[in-house]
Amino acid sequence: YQRYSLFSKYDEGIQMDTEGWYSVTPEEIARHVAARMYQRLGPNSSIIDAMVGVGGNTIQFASVFPLVFGIEMDPKRVCSILSSCSLLIIFSY
Repeated sequence: YQRYSLFSKYDEGIQMDTEGWYSVTPEEIARHVAARMYQRLGPNSSIIDAMVGVGGNTIQFASVFPLVFGIEMDPKRVCSILSSCSLLIIFSY
């Protein structure tokens, strides 16, 4: 199933919209990008994800960086990513 290549914890309540199905970075790639960014920037760095979408990269950034800022203009997507992040226990505001 493709949904598990996008989010391994899809069944835990990850929320996706129509655009998210074709625009989200698959989890394995997002994990690799986050690890590479962490190697380049170091452990005391923060990162900004300027196009959060449904949170593929944001979630992986949050797994390695101490502070991640995510920017999303669509209010429905903001609600979706907040819900998804709270399910994965990586979210606070």
